[in-house]
Amino acid sequence: MARFLRMDGSSLPARMTLIGGNTLWFKVSGLGPDRKHLRIASSSPAARVSVVSARDSNVEQKLKLDIGDVRIATRATLTAHTQGGAPDHATQGVEIQLEPALALPPAGDETGMLARLLLAEAKGPGQPGFVSQSRTLLSMQWMRHVLLNRLKFGSRFFGAGNAGTLAALIVAPKQVEGFEQYPALRGIQEKNLRDFVKIANDATDSRHAAMREFMTNAIAVARGSNPGTDPCPTGLYAWRTAGEDSPGKNFVKFITEGGNDFYTLSEAFRRDPLLRGQ
Repeated sequence: MARFLRMDGSSLPARMTLIGGNTLWFKVSGLGPDRKHLRIASSSPAARVSVVSARDSNVEQKLKLDIGDVRIATRATLTAHTQGGAPDHATQGVEIQLEPALALPPAGDETGMLARLLLAEAKGPGQPGFVSQSRTLLSMQWMRHVLLNRLKFGSRFFGAGNAGTLAALIVAPKQVEGFEQYPALRGIQEKNLRDFVKIANDATDSRHAAMREFMTNAIAVARGSNPGTDPCPTGLYAWRTAGEDSPGKNFVKFITEGGNDFYTLSEAFRRDPLLRGQ
């Protein structure tokens, strides 16, 4: 009986997930009943197995599994066979769930812009201030409500001129740091987005599942398919990283969630945004 192993010698699980474009390096330890290296076959053309090294003097052979373009989720099974083609039933195979690579919506779309904003502003897995996926999701939903509330109240009252769309509001001066020249972003924002996509699409990275959930949540909120509700009776109108200064005298802190402080408007400003009584 042979065994499927990771390159560090630990066992490959009987079931695992890989994503389009991934490469898995692995080993098979043990020989077939003919005392020769086993031939490992894949049931799917999207998962291609190739031999890296298989010396007769070594019971271990090194192999590589390349995952091609996966358009829809599917499965592949790795099975062992003798060099003559007979199945080696003594060696347990590996079932692989093949998932499409996750991509952000196009940068030129309003949805793509908002998804990038949420990923840049929310606290993701491994970042300071991250508590849980559910609380980060709330934070993302509330950010979207902040922007919608500003549009409804009047973007001019927040220094955004006559912005009439989310896209116009986001790129207006002093609205969202780093997005004034969108689609160009600050260096750290660009790097973080590249890292998020890379990790989410690398199933050999132990962080990929958490990052994939983080990105999927951001895209769903940006598309409006998971909008959540505004928790504030008077509406949310601003956010800051938790612990930072207030956005201004017309804002009142309402709650901290997902590593961000959220603000509503003062009663005086809601009643008279032109401040005619002052």
